[in-house]
Amino acid sequence: LHHALPIFPGCVINGLGPVADAAIFGGVRAGRRLVERGAITNIYQAAALGFIDLVRSGLAADPGPDAERITTAFWAACGSGNQDIAELLLASGADINWIGWGNKTALDQARESDADELAAWLQARGARPASESA
Repeated sequence: LHHALPIFPGCVINGLGPVADAAIFGGVRAGRRLVERGAITNIYQAAALGFIDLVRSGLAADPGPDAERITTAFWAACGSGNQDIAELLLASGADINWIGWGNKTALDQARESDADELAAWLQARGARPASESA
């Protein structure tokens, strides 16, 4: 797990590489295959793609991720319906009501992904949709 990643020309998201594109655009199968075959990832990508062991490694790293990275990884996990990872990241200090890309909170992300159990779990912990956030 790396904090700094190489730049890949031709990739959609700031040249971050095919794993980033897969994680951001919902290409979970493709992203997982890339990582399983040795592609480098970060905590956000690992959370979005469902790699809990990589997320744990990222959290245990020295230095570990800052609060913003933990929160964005949490948001990504919720968007992919990865409740086990969301639970881990929330326990590690993620901001449950952070409004991310597309003006969406983690709850909005979970709902859009049809992750109903995750959405209920988030609401039970005080999560709000962006439309109700200040």
